[in-house]
Amino acid sequence: MRDSYDVVAIGGGPDALVTAAYLADAGHSVLVVGEHGHPGGAAANVQIAPGFQCPVFPETLPSLDPGVALDLDLGRHGLELVASDPVLTAVGPDGAVFTLPRDPERARLAVAGLSASDAAHFPEFVAELRAFGGFLRKLLEQPPLQLDAGLPDAIPAAFAALGLGARRVNALLRALPMPLTDYLNDWFESDSLKAALAGSALTGTRLGHRAPGTAGLFLHFHAFGHPEPLAWIRPARGGSSAVGRALRGAASAAGAHLESESGGVRRIATGRAGVSGVKLLDGRTIACDMVVSDAAPGTTLLGWTGAGTLSPDFVHEVENIRYRGTAARVGLALSALPRFADGADDDPRLGGVVQIGARMDDIERASDAWKYSRIAPEPLVFAALPSVHDPELAPSSGAVLAATVQSVPRDADEAEVFDATLTALERAFPGIRDLVIGSRVLTPRTLERGFGLIEGSFHQGEPAMDQFYSLRPVPGFARHRTPVPGLYLAGPGTYPYGGLHGVSGRNAARAVAEDLA
Repeated sequence: MRDSYDVVAIGGGPDALVTAAYLADAGHSVLVVGEHGHPGGAAANVQIAPGFQCPVFPETLPSLDPGVALDLDLGRHGLELVASDPVLTAVGPDGAVFTLPRDPERARLAVAGLSASDAAHFPEFVAELRAFGGFLRKLLEQPPLQLDAGLPDAIPAAFAALGLGARRVNALLRALPMPLTDYLNDWFESDSLKAALAGSALTGTRLGHRAPGTAGLFLHFHAFGHPEPLAWIRPARGGSSAVGRALRGAASAAGAHLESESGGVRRIATGRAGVSGVKLLDGRTIACDMVVSDAAPGTTLLGWTGAGTLSPDFVHEVENIRYRGTAARVGLALSALPRFADGADDDPRLGGVVQIGARMDDIERASDAWKYSRIAPEPLVFAALPSVHDPELAPSSGAVLAATVQSVPRDADEAEVFDATLTALERAFPGIRDLVIGSRVLTPRTLERGFGLIEGSFHQGEPAMDQFYSLRPVPGFARHRTPVPGLYLAGPGTYPYGGLHGVSGRNAARAVAEDLA
C-alpha cells in the first residue's frame, strides 16, 4: 500500500465504495479504509449456524440504485436484484392475509377483494406515485439544494417541477409534510391496504404513521427504480453481502485500493489548509488531499476530526443530530421452509416480504412502545426468506429467515427480542418454532458495535422533518462538503437516507471531482 493518495474513503460502507469506484474510474488514486474489517460495512451477511448466512441489512430499505448499478456495471461483478412477486404479504392478528402483487393491475384486482372503492382509486394512486417518483428521482441525481441556493443551483429542480405540472406540484407540496396515515386516508378506506403500504416505509425509524413528514418518506422511496407501490423492495440475490462484494469488485476494477488490515481509522489529520491525511489504528499515516467518510456524521466530525477544528455552533448542530435506531435483525436457521396456514411448499409468497402487523394500529402501537423503552406485545415484523432466491445461504433442505423487528429499544435483551419475534412469526407460519435450529439477534446496540451504526440506526440520522433533504445532516452542509476543507460526508447520514442504494456516494464523488478539477 502506498503512503499517499489523492482521496481516502473511510467508513468503508457501501457509499465509500461507490465514491471510490467513481473517483478511481476518473483517474484519481483512491484508498478505501473499512471501519470494521473488510470494506462494505452493513452490506454483509452474518453466520447464524454452520452453513446458514443471514443478511444484516433490512430487505425493506432500498437496495442498489439502478443508475449507480448501471454506471458501475455491477452486474458484471455479480449483482442481481430480486423483484419478488408478490412484493409483500401482510398477516393480521386474526390470521387474515392480504397479498400485494408487484404488477399494478394484479395489485388492483387484489385490492378489489378488500374494497371496490379502493380498487377504483388504485390506478390513479399508482399514476401519482409514478409522477412523484419521477420528480423526486431528479432530486436524487444531484446534491440537495442549499436553503439559500442561487438561481443557477435551483434551475434543475425548477425544470423538474415544470415537468411535473402545476396540479401535481401542488399535490406534492401538500403531501410531503403530511403524516402517512393522512395521505393514505385521502386515497383508501381499507385498513389492511393502508397498513401494507405504510409499514415498510418506516423501517428503522421510531416514527409512527401519524408523524409529520412520513408521507414524504414513503413517496421518496418511490424514486428508487420502478413506479409500482413498494417497488424499492428489491434485495440482492445472496443477501446484503452480495452488494458489498459487487461494490468491492467495482472499486478494485476501477483502480481503488481496498485496505482491510489496518483495523480502521484513528484520526483524520488536519492542518491550516484542511485535511492532510488519515491516521490508521495500526499506526500508519496516509497522506491525502481529500477524505470522504460514509460513517455517521458524529463519528466523522467529532470522533475522528475533533471538535477543536470546528466552530462551537457547528459542533452543537452535530451533537444534536438524532439517530434513534429502532430496528433489530433476527436471523433464524430453519430445518425446512416454513408454511403459511393456507400455503403449499412452492408458495410464491415465501419469496417476498411478509409483514406481520396488518393494521394501522399495529404500526402505531409498536412505535408507541419504543417511546417507553419497551417492545410492543405485538411488534411489527418484516420477514424474508433469502435462501429461497439463493440456496447457498443455507444447507440443502434448510432455510434462512431474516426478520426486521421494528421499535426495539437500544439496550433490549436479546432473549426478549427473540421471543417476541418468534411469537409474531407464529401468526404467519404456525409451527415455525419447531423448525428453528439456530438463531442470531442483532439489537440496535449490536449493530452499533459491530457495524458502526450509531444507536443501531440504518438511516444514521432520523428521517424526520427537521432532518430532511437540505437539513441533512445539519442545515447549511447538505452538499457533502464540511467546514473542514478537503473533508466530505457521504452515507445515509446525508441525503437520501438509509439503504444500500449508493446515491450519496455517487453525489459525494461528484462534489470531490469538482474540487479536484
